[in-house]
Amino acid sequence: MWGSDLGWPAWIFDGTSLKAGAALPRKIGLADDLLILGNFLDHVGPEKLLASVTGPLHFQLVPRTFDRLRSAPDVESAIKFLVRALAIENYIVRFEVEQGDDDFGIRVSVSEDLGIVGEFMEITAATYLLHIAKVFEPAPYICDAPGRAELSIRGGLPSWHGVLIEAGEYEIHPNSSSTRLRLPKQWSMARNGSHDPVAWASEQEWLEARIAFHQESLSPSRLKSALRTVIESEHRVPRLKEIAKAEGISERTLARRIADLGITFQQVADEIRAELAVEMLSAGTSSIAGIAQTLGFSHSSSFARAFRDWYGCTPTQWRTHDG
Repeated sequence: MWGSDLGWPAWIFDGTSLKAGAALPRKIGLADDLLILGNFLDHVGPEKLLASVTGPLHFQLVPRTFDRLRSAPDVESAIKFLVRALAIENYIVRFEVEQGDDDFGIRVSVSEDLGIVGEFMEITAATYLLHIAKVFEPAPYICDAPGRAELSIRGGLPSWHGVLIEAGEYEIHPNSSSTRLRLPKQWSMARNGSHDPVAWASEQEWLEARIAFHQESLSPSRLKSALRTVIESEHRVPRLKEIAKAEGISERTLARRIADLGITFQQVADEIRAELAVEMLSAGTSSIAGIAQTLGFSHSSSFARAFRDWYGCTPTQWRTHDG
């Protein structure tokens, strides 16, 4: 939205691997994504960017999103649905639903080493969720519900907090341990006049099927198989974005799913190379230099060091002992 409003100036693409053009590709890598947001913050400023979020929310920009949410029975159900849907594709921003006796909250977090970019993303995400909630408001129950929405901000107030105060849509609490949007329970549980039980059941089925598909497509065995295929056929370790493209998902989604499994991409690649090294040494048809090249090592010495880390001996020692 921001890029099209500005006519896609070349500075949007500064520092990225992307070519300047009339739009962004449908899928971009995590590093490019963060660089682009940083460029917007540098050239436009957080005040103007956040003002576009605190202004009227135009669902014609994302009609299918609104179609999926507007049949929900209440605000709380809609927000829970959206948070689960976002978690499938979103690696940078994480959402955690918190249920209380008197309120309903969403904790928003990003990596703390992202500086002002992370700070801006947390506040923007929480503000966006508030606007989603307000779409369902019949004005009477927003006015009659006791209390207001509250936005807790991790750390102190940012220098650009004025736009938040001008929006006047929530109470702001700085210096909190985390960024959190709180809605009064009476608000979050108020009935949605447009609720359609049949349509909502259909949307729930769609979400469960999508989650199941992504979980299955990113299983450890499938990831290992994809890596093994490239290593064996192309004699190199593929990059994360290559595997993501082959699986038909975004790089961010793949990175998040691997993190959820409690492993790293490099650990999986090393495990495959360790298995292949033993298989090829046992077969006895390739020299150690040839095995090193097949597994994507630039030098036999690099392969020997890695093999010692894996098995506690050199390839030559292993082959001698095995023979």
